[in-house]
Amino acid sequence: MICYRDMTFCSHPCANTECIRNMNDDVRARARAWWGTEGDPPIDMADMRTGECGFVPMDEVKI
Repeated sequence: MICYRDMTFCSHPCANTECIRNMNDDVRARARAWWGTEGDPPIDMADMRTGECGFVPMDEVKI
């Protein structure tokens, strides 16, 4: 199966912007540009949280 960047992105909202698996608006925009205008781009998503992933819940972010 073809998917954006041939990798899996984390399905959980996360404030860790340093994580390469962080799904955010920039990733979505780049995937749309890569895929073109025919429907939604194929993006592989899964629960990628592990004990060492650096997961930061969005509600813990200080603005």
